[in-house]
Amino acid sequence: MLEDVGFSEVRIEDISFRVAPSVLHVPFAITGFILKKLYNAENIKEESIRNLKGSLFALLSGVQMNNFGYYIITCER
Repeated sequence: MLEDVGFSEVRIEDISFRVAPSVLHVPFAITGFILKKLYNAENIKEESIRNLKGSLFALLSGVQMNNFGYYIITCER
């Protein structure tokens, strides 16, 4: 489609395996955040809960490598 609208030198690079190691920390970060809040007897804001869910869903989506990936798309005009 990029070529159809006038772009050239279209390159698509799958970088999923370069991103994957950084996603592996998600369960530890979520657990640490929740434990810290519980230890300090602090409430967890609704926004924080949504962010935690988003991080977890990103991890679960990443496991589905045949349906999900991270790509760099470059081209010239």
